[in-house]
Amino acid sequence: MESLMGIGPTRKNRDRGDLVFSILKELYISDGQIGITRLIYKVNTNYVIAKDILEMLSGSGLIENQAKNERNGFKVTEKGLRFIEAYERINSILGFKRI
Repeated sequence: MESLMGIGPTRKNRDRGDLVFSILKELYISDGQIGITRLIYKVNTNYVIAKDILEMLSGSGLIENQAKNERNGFKVTEKGLRFIEAYERINSILGFKRI
């Protein structure tokens, strides 16, 4: 009988660092013009996790909350941009694929 190993969808389990990077990168790309709902879909996570990470990023000074047209948006700070660049360099050195 054929083994079922390897059959079905394969999904890479991301660690928190990968998810933080994905959120920061998406916020940077959108230039703060993205709300939490669209962000959740873009980075493939759920509201509770995204909200927790956004609060952590804000508390760490990596993003700042900005309101535009009565809608919450988040903008990456200079410190956040340095994090993105460092994370990409580390992954490059280790030979990991871009996220």
